[in-house]
Amino acid sequence: MNAHDRRVPICFLTNAYPDKASPYPTYGRFIRELAQHLTRYGLTISVVTPRLFQHSRSHEQHRYERVDRFPFWSDNRLLIEHRRVPILRMVTYLISGLVTGLRVVRRDSCRLIHAHWGLPAGLIAVVIGRLVNRPVVLTIHGSDVRWAFEKKGLFRVLFRWTARRADCVTTVSRNIAEKTRTLGISEAKIRVFPMGVSDEFFAALPDGLSRSEGDGKTIIVSNRHLLPVYNVDCLVRAIPHVVEDTDQVLFLIAGDGERRRALESMVHRTGLAPWVRFLGTVDHEQMPGVLKASQIYVSTSLSDGASVSLLEAMVCGLFPIVTDIPANREWIRHGDNGFLVTPDDEFALADKIKLALKDETMRKRAGRVNMSLAREGASWGKVCTILREVYQSVAVL
Repeated sequence: MNAHDRRVPICFLTNAYPDKASPYPTYGRFIRELAQHLTRYGLTISVVTPRLFQHSRSHEQHRYERVDRFPFWSDNRLLIEHRRVPILRMVTYLISGLVTGLRVVRRDSCRLIHAHWGLPAGLIAVVIGRLVNRPVVLTIHGSDVRWAFEKKGLFRVLFRWTARRADCVTTVSRNIAEKTRTLGISEAKIRVFPMGVSDEFFAALPDGLSRSEGDGKTIIVSNRHLLPVYNVDCLVRAIPHVVEDTDQVLFLIAGDGERRRALESMVHRTGLAPWVRFLGTVDHEQMPGVLKASQIYVSTSLSDGASVSLLEAMVCGLFPIVTDIPANREWIRHGDNGFLVTPDDEFALADKIKLALKDETMRKRAGRVNMSLAREGASWGKVCTILREVYQSVAVL
């Protein structure tokens, strides 16, 4: 960093960060958005993250944001794509991440370390913090606490050890905070707030774009990655039950992943092609246009922390139909501003989609409520203000 730059340097240690070489180039984008917004508050951000793919760049330098990717035996896959915990790979991850993180914190004189996800990034951050006497803020996003409770054993022990030794723990939902407290983490050390929604989603409808596009059809959109945890298969299985009731619909499936080929095959095999369009990976700058041209948002995820995708859809005034899981219940009141459906139940999902299609007044009323809720609770300005307070409570900035 420039010796004459009076900005305060901090380190982000994170499991995921956007990577153009990745099949999922926007994966972890909310971490990058947070970093970029924090640079507006007089900070410089040194990001330490794994180098997952063969053609990923080891280093990136931006004005107030620097990225160092540490090598490890990733098999060109995200951690979330491994069916079982890859023990040997994790050992290389921990060693490489520790060496790189320690070097970056010292090189850039970082005042504190902000770790995203308790394992493995949080564990590395806490060890580095102890070695160089730096405070650690730990953000738990959801999949990490789920691992701790599902895998138990060593994973729960390591997660508990990490969370207890962080100076402050932030979680993206009340449900995650409650689970964290059961591990013996002091309530006074926990702050709860979601990740923010990009500024572009708060803008008015783009010129020339209206919700009547799609040849007069009602547009239903899903924009989760096509990975097993997001269970887009359930949506595809529900579509035949919807179109048998009405053919004035168009399902947009945005995103990519290991399930895409199977889902496309399912659509063509069942003759659903006229009602389904696979968009592939959509640039984040284009996603506001996709959402604002749609009327109904569907998420079939089996697990979530606080879904930024849901918050983005709410900001855009869509009617959400999402799985009845704790993270979604914090934002959606069933029958009021959206519908909650049993996970992996295509019949319940189809019924709720058909009900929403028939009641435009309900959709519009819910859309107004959702825009207000998301604007009040998920703007980056509010998130960064809270996070700056957290930083100042543990470090001299």
